[in-house]
Amino acid sequence: MKVSVLLPYYNEEEFILNTLNSLHNQSKKIDEIVFIDSGSTDNTSNIINKWISENNTDNFKNIFSGKMSPSSSINLGIESTTSDYIGYIDCGLNIPIEWHENISKYISGNIPEIISCSIYTEGTSLLDKSLIAQTYGFRKKSICLTGSLISRKVFDKIGFFLPNVRANYDVDFINKIKKHNIKRSITYDYPLTYYDINYSTDIFLAFKKVFSYSISGLYAKGDIKPFIYFISLTTFFYINIEILILIYFFLRTLVIPILKSGYKNLMSDLNIFLFLPIAGLIIDSARILAYSYAILINNKNKIINDR
Repeated sequence: MKVSVLLPYYNEEEFILNTLNSLHNQSKKIDEIVFIDSGSTDNTSNIINKWISENNTDNFKNIFSGKMSPSSSINLGIESTTSDYIGYIDCGLNIPIEWHENISKYISGNIPEIISCSIYTEGTSLLDKSLIAQTYGFRKKSICLTGSLISRKVFDKIGFFLPNVRANYDVDFINKIKKHNIKRSITYDYPLTYYDINYSTDIFLAFKKVFSYSISGLYAKGDIKPFIYFISLTTFFYINIEILILIYFFLRTLVIPILKSGYKNLMSDLNIFLFLPIAGLIIDSARILAYSYAILINNKNKIINDR
């Protein structure tokens, strides 16, 4: 059984050596590791090529995809390999040396079609922690698609990842595997972690990140956030403004962070409550604008195509 691990990247020069070394030092050797350049403008590709040359490795390779989205770069990586199992990992994640050995042990006996691990998110600054508390969960192990091993048979059944999107291709993919009743095993051992910033430490960059990620939400099957925002905005027109503000801050300061992070995790750092409303406002304003923009562009393109 051959395993290939795919890593799409874009301007990752700060931590790419950490990624290269952590994959090279795995307790169980990975058959093939493919880095896919999604149009980087920094020195990442040169660093990878130099590292491969200096370490004289036969299982690492670096390919150029052009200025592609992460999902399209992963699809290109899948097409470039014939391995039985294909994994993908986002750059910027700390990969424990036992990751491949741990996740591969599930490929035996009653063979699962997908084996997924967890990712531990905590954050660095108060803003970063607050954004994590509102999204992935503060000090929490969450199951994710990055770090998974996926049987090639899965792609034969349901196709590749949703192309030309920056985010939510994992949501779309998971929805498709559920629809096809594909068996998925989970391990919480040896979770992936971030080397540095988990989400963002800058308000403007956080807004930009949520905006760009949210545009993909309208194309991803299974992402119900656009629908929730549409219903919420429609309901808010019938609520008194003072009550609306109280409900909003109650949801964003307590309800949603607790649901995402867990009560004990959230209470382990009370300073985080200072930034939870700010993080919520960043996320919600960016998503509303992104969904509105995406709908406007879709309608404009439809009008043009109908002519």
